[in-house]
Amino acid sequence: MYEVFFYLKGMGSYMKNNVLKILTIIMVIIIIILLILFIFPKIKENDDLKGERKLEDKILTEISYADNNIIESMNKLNNIDIVRYKIYSEKININNNQNGDSNSQENSNSSEQSENKNSESQSQQSQTSGSQGLQNSQANSSQSSQNNSSQESSSSTPNETYNIQYNNSLTETNQNNIDWDNIEYIYENIFISWQTMQIDLNEEKVNSELISKYNSNLNGVANSIVQQNKESAMINYLNLYSDICDIVKYISSDQKMQNLFYSKLYLLNAYTLCESEKWNEMYESVTNAESYFQNTYSSSDSDYQDKQRIALAITNLKNTINLNEKNVFYLQYKNIMQMIVTIC
Repeated sequence: MYEVFFYLKGMGSYMKNNVLKILTIIMVIIIIILLILFIFPKIKENDDLKGERKLEDKILTEISYADNNIIESMNKLNNIDIVRYKIYSEKININNNQNGDSNSQENSNSSEQSENKNSESQSQQSQTSGSQGLQNSQANSSQSSQNNSSQESSSSTPNETYNIQYNNSLTETNQNNIDWDNIEYIYENIFISWQTMQIDLNEEKVNSELISKYNSNLNGVANSIVQQNKESAMINYLNLYSDICDIVKYISSDQKMQNLFYSKLYLLNAYTLCESEKWNEMYESVTNAESYFQNTYSSSDSDYQDKQRIALAITNLKNTINLNEKNVFYLQYKNIMQMIVTIC
């Protein structure tokens, strides 16, 4: 009986240990399954979000490049440059005349001393030795002049000066003398950058209709430039900028950024309408620009006061339209675009 009892007791202890091992293994398996189902997907999701943000930031950088080039091209159709001034450098050479003069004086004194010594030697020596002294004197004089010319030729030192070139005012600008070669060059930059942006937009799964519209308007701009048709180029560039605004709205949830792009779109629309002096439509367009821009900032922004200045300038531009003066409109439009580029 005792043997059976101890045997059963041993079996119970063995089975208990095995059950504990089995339970431990089951718990480990459950933990691994939970990690696979919940934690690893979260890590992958975070990595995907980081990748999407990087792609979105890259596309926005490409859009900013296209934005600047489109606006620059449209402005150049009226020879308007929103850059206030340009700084350029020029290298010059300055001759050290003072050093040359001092070296010349030293060489002259040394030559005189040599001649005095030679004359004293001639009075004590024979005619042959006097002739030899004369040759030495000429050799010393020749060597002195060579040293002097060598010092003068190496006395120039390079220097650099900076100059500021201010842009002409609109009153001095010929709006009909268009630099089509420069506009064509800017267009080529837009076209080349679009190839990269198009690949990124496809990866971002942007609506294919937006991409097709941009391609179509890009071709329209090219055709206008080839024909050197100012009015057609203005309209096609405006349509191209409208596509930019729609793409920004599609890929970014930043409402302030969207409103800024649409505000600039309506300013560019008024600028385009000014060519044909459609004052009523211009007034309506600037009113829309004013409304959009007011939603680009809040009182908590660090640049709140600067953006208030822009908003006030847009309001003044709207009131200026009643004057029916193209140059006055262009002048205020130029100042507003300068402030937007600097501040926003």
